[in-house]
Amino acid sequence: MARINLFLLLFSLWLNNLQGSSTLDSLTDSGNAKAQFYFVQLCYNDSSTKQKQALYSIKNVGLKGNALACQYTARAYWKGLGTSKNSLKAKDWFLKAYALGDSDSLSFLGKVFEEDQKPLEAVVAYELAYQKYKSKEAGYRLQEIKSNLPTIW
Repeated sequence: MARINLFLLLFSLWLNNLQGSSTLDSLTDSGNAKAQFYFVQLCYNDSSTKQKQALYSIKNVGLKGNALACQYTARAYWKGLGTSKNSLKAKDWFLKAYALGDSDSLSFLGKVFEEDQKPLEAVVAYELAYQKYKSKEAGYRLQEIKSNLPTIW
């Protein structure tokens, strides 16, 4: 039943050509997280105007305590999707997502720290992701960074 509802929602969005923010607002308020994320993914792959609308909606879902929405918001700030790049805001949203239980946010946070040329902070994020969630990506990045850090005796 949920798949049929999701299909109908996506089909109706396609028919309406994703016009207007009222559709976005109704999705944000509907409580159907899967539908919201599918919709946001569609918008992210479209024009920058729709990316801005999608970011606005998904950010509101994140502010209501949805961990995955916080991660999507962080990734938008990190990559500049629907907004200008802002690593400070990205870090903040990744930390919110982690605090709400998102297991991937620490690895993403480590990548942001790496891009910001902050290897020690990246090590901390990756170490926590590896220890707490057994993230293979975090373990790999951890080894890579540690091998390139100078040894202090």
